[in-house]
Amino acid sequence: MCVSSEEAVDELVREGPRFDPRHAIAGFGLTESDPPCVEVLLDPGATAGDADDIARRYFEDPRVVSASRTR
Repeated sequence: MCVSSEEAVDELVREGPRFDPRHAIAGFGLTESDPPCVEVLLDPGATAGDADDIARRYFEDPRVVSASRTR
């Protein structure tokens, strides 16, 4: 997902559990781009439904300017 600012990346990573009620997020990876983007890494046991739910929750956040989901 790409966000509005580098500060927003830090905030969203810190707030990760709020977007992940099932604890499927395994971590985050940062990419060097403009706008700043972060990759959400899911636990290998996460289902497609978990991924869809997490992507939807992040996409609804006003700090996120774009989001996409890959396998």
